[in-house]
Amino acid sequence: MAALRVIADDILDPGAGERSVLAEQWLRALIAVKPRGMRVTAFVSASPEGDYDRLRDLLPGLDGILKSALARRELQAAWAHGFTPLPGEGFVHALSPLAPLRRHDRDVNPELQTVVTVHRATAWTDPDLFDGRTLRRELQLVKRAVKYADAIVTPTHTVAALVAEQFDVGDRVRVIGAGAGMAGTPTTPGDDRSAGAVVAVAGDSRADGLDALLEAFGSPVLADRRLVVVRTSADRALPHEAEAALGERLLVVDAGDAAQLHALVRGAAVVAAPHLSDGPGLAVLSGFAAGVPVVHSDEPSLHEIAADSGVEVTRGDGYADRLADAIATTLDDADERARLSVMGEDRAKAFTWRDAAEKIWQLHADL
Repeated sequence: MAALRVIADDILDPGAGERSVLAEQWLRALIAVKPRGMRVTAFVSASPEGDYDRLRDLLPGLDGILKSALARRELQAAWAHGFTPLPGEGFVHALSPLAPLRRHDRDVNPELQTVVTVHRATAWTDPDLFDGRTLRRELQLVKRAVKYADAIVTPTHTVAALVAEQFDVGDRVRVIGAGAGMAGTPTTPGDDRSAGAVVAVAGDSRADGLDALLEAFGSPVLADRRLVVVRTSADRALPHEAEAALGERLLVVDAGDAAQLHALVRGAAVVAAPHLSDGPGLAVLSGFAAGVPVVHSDEPSLHEIAADSGVEVTRGDGYADRLADAIATTLDDADERARLSVMGEDRAKAFTWRDAAEKIWQLHADL
């Protein structure tokens, strides 16, 4: 029986940021629509037994877990330097740039087929938004991925164009966006902790625009409003000054999985996506799927995803003030919230997990 081996280590990586939530969703969707006669297995670095159990619980229908003998950091270093043995058989699909890659000829070895995902181009468009170690790692992984991968998946045409500008990728790039909402499960109920609040999703770097959002919440127009930050990376620290200034108006929640993130989004009054650089648009898509009004930056990837279904705020000088005004206006206008809710839900229909997963399977079939 043929198999698709999915590199799923981001799901278990506490520092992976939005990639962790997206990887879980992608795997669930790929399992749900796998063609007859295909198996889906997940490859992860050496982890505690409890992590393997968690992976099985998150992904019912998974046909097996392939376990590396190397821990996460050692595995990343090995793959970055071309040491690429991978257990099991079948095509390889990486949900990030991290993949076992080397030069190969698919005409000679058609089973050696690897597809990678590049979620963002921030490492070369806005390198100052990363710390030094994260920047070096990301640049190294993307450079190797685009050199050796048989195909490169990006979430938006914006990211695809940025990749093509930077690297010689030919016709190997496919734009396949993530789905909106939860993949393969019933609707997640709202979380009371975010009821009536503004919800933002913090990633693994300052590209998430969280600093500007925290500054916005210091504005008088948001003086009595609550902010819930859903943190997807354990490494993402908030400025202590902002935490102290907001006090009980700020709640930081570490997202354990996709269900928790979407429950917090569903309970919100407004979703804020103040991103400074490109990415997969997780917060925007989550808000649209839940029927929650979305206020987002004019970052081109978010503009592409939202397509005028949210409230767009121009970045640059005075960004925090404009962000505060846009959020306050949306919160105070019930008719506008109702209109945005309908528009967002309608836009979400363009991003289904079934359609996204079927495109991935078709991509591997085309290769």
